[in-house]
Amino acid sequence: MWGFIKVGKWQYVHRKMQLGLSHARMAYQVHSLSNRTISVTDPDWRVNIYDGEKSRKGKTICKYKNREDAEEELARLSELLNLTIRNEKLALG
Repeated sequence: MWGFIKVGKWQYVHRKMQLGLSHARMAYQVHSLSNRTISVTDPDWRVNIYDGEKSRKGKTICKYKNREDAEEELARLSELLNLTIRNEKLALG
């Protein structure tokens, strides 16, 4: 058995689950009282776990600032949990 979620709630991992990589591009825009606008972007790479092949939305396991670290963790978790890695076109599309 293996589980995730920081608050202590365990989630069962079955063999049909898959791991995948996604790129999140979060952007924030702030308007000040002096009519100035500040835009901030915070891109990151996320390792997700999917419920099956047809599941489109996954649960984020961990976040990384660069792709190389995310790919290393994806490979490590895939080997540790004995789960397949999802096709990247599905995860990034």
